[in-house]
Amino acid sequence: MELNKHLLAARLLVIIGSIIFFVLSFLLLLISMVASVEVTINGDSVSGTIWELVEYPAHFSFWISVIVVMLGFGITGLVIRKKAEKNPTTAQMVILIILGIPTIVALGAGVLFIIAGVQIYLAKKVKELEASYSDRVAE
Repeated sequence: MELNKHLLAARLLVIIGSIIFFVLSFLLLLISMVASVEVTINGDSVSGTIWELVEYPAHFSFWISVIVVMLGFGITGLVIRKKAEKNPTTAQMVILIILGIPTIVALGAGVLFIIAGVQIYLAKKVKELEASYSDRVAE
C-alpha cells in the first residue's frame, strides 16, 4: 500500500510536533527541578523549585498537569499518526486541529498539528477519489 503525499506530510508534521511537545515537557520538568518557577493561581503567587511547590498542592498540581498534558498531546499525536497510516479519517483531523489550536504558542507544535490535520483530511479525500475512480474503471 503506497501512502499518498498528503499522508506522508502529515506523518512528518505530527512526528516533529510530538517531538517538540516531548522536549518542551522534559525541559519544563528539568528547569523546574533546578531553577525557581513562579506559579500564580487566583492572585496567589508561589515561587520555588518543583520540590518546594509540593507544599502548595494547587500550584504543584497545576505545574505537573501542564507537563502531563504536553506529554499527552505528544502521545496522542503519535497514536493518530499510526492510525492515519492505515485509514485516515475526519475524526483524526478534528482531533489534531483541536489539539493544535490551544498549543500554537508551544514553539509552533500547534501549527504543525493543525497543518497535519488538514493533510490527513486531504489524504482521506484522495483515498476516496481513488476508490471511486477504480470503481468506475472496473465497470
